Amino acid sequence: MKKDQDGRVRVNVALQVAGIAAQVTAALRSGSQDRCSELESKLALAQSQLHPLEAPPGLIPFIDVMRGLLRRDDVSARAGGLPPSYRATYEQVVDSTQHKEDEGELTVRQVMDQVAHNAIMTMEHGTLDQRQQMANVLFKMEQEAEQRPHLIALADLVKATRILLEGGDPSSIAEQLKGPFREKWEHIVDTLEIRQSDV
Repeated sequence: MKKDQDGRVRVNVALQVAGIAAQVTAALRSGSQDRCSELESKLALAQSQLHPLEAPPGLIPFIDVMRGLLRRDDVSARAGGLPPSYRATYEQVVDSTQHKEDEGELTVRQVMDQVAHNAIMTMEHGTLDQRQQMANVLFKMEQEAEQRPHLIALADLVKATRILLEGGDPSSIAEQLKGPFREKWEHIVDTLEIRQSDV
């Protein structure tokens, strides 16, 4: 039971992080300083309410980096010290707002890893409500990716994963995946099948 509770906590953290990233991306892309300042204040409040010893490792520094982005600070050094999953989320936000095409390949791989990790964790430990929340986050990522021609394959992977989370049949989209996107999809499906057969 303890393991299941730990899993649910991790799903909640993943949802929080993905939600924060989506809001920060939207605020930065809007170009509105008021919107960025308002969100930075909300994140400052959220950060102040987290107990340093009880918060998941990396969450408080991640929120701090997101606040820095909203203030247009240079946060690259601080971001470099984040745990890998948080750093991948940070790089996704930067990539979505600054269009760094030359770094796209590495960032896409990290986003794929993060999508797979969060999907597997939510499918295994999440409640129905958490699954729906994660599906909503993936839908936002899917829409972001579809607006950028070089991220269409990533959008398809995210879409197939979202449909899987919602209990639908993603096979028609999954069949179109190629190369590393196909490999990542098969990793998600294989991991879930193996773990379910162990039960």
